[in-house]
Amino acid sequence: MLDVRDLIEFDHELLLKINSWHSTFFDNWMWYYSQKWTWIGLYVLLIVYLIYRYRHNSVWILIAIAATIGLADWGSHELKHLFMRPRPTHNATLSELIYIVNDYRGGAYGFPSSHACNSFALTTIISLVSRDKILTTTLILWSTINAYSRMYLGVHYPADIATGTILGILIGVVAYLPLHYTKKNKPSAYINESTNKYCTYSIPAMWISTMTIICFL
Repeated sequence: MLDVRDLIEFDHELLLKINSWHSTFFDNWMWYYSQKWTWIGLYVLLIVYLIYRYRHNSVWILIAIAATIGLADWGSHELKHLFMRPRPTHNATLSELIYIVNDYRGGAYGFPSSHACNSFALTTIISLVSRDKILTTTLILWSTINAYSRMYLGVHYPADIATGTILGILIGVVAYLPLHYTKKNKPSAYINESTNKYCTYSIPAMWISTMTIICFL
């Protein structure tokens, strides 16, 4: 049976291993990928897609998504202050071993990760609403890299990320249930399937384009 101290030590060692895989290019790339404003274009496109596909139902879907993000962000921050686990960059025994990018250390506490919680909550509810493989795959990859970037930057342990991910998925599922039972997740009968397909493909295109752009920042 594993001791809690063994799990914590493993968490530390795994974080240091991930954080050690750095280069000048990825330092810059991960930094920008991790910024919320980087993805404004993707968020706007998702809103447009949902409004086009669900028309009158999109109001309820967007309200549910806003509630999901609000709950995920609020909940993860409240848990940070409940558990008060210092981030790696604020851990006296680890801070000198962490490779820090742009002198960014984050807030005092990091358990669970709000980045992981928020992005996976958004991914979960949109994936359940849309039931679209391309959109779901894109959002899972987007969320996974977003979560990984936080460990790369040294501001979260793997346990922070894992817990934030699980919490985000649970919040996304719970927020989706009212849409499912009230049938507010039904696409509009008036959408053009060909146009809908182009709208769907535009989202991975935006994701890839944004990743390409930040290569040159």
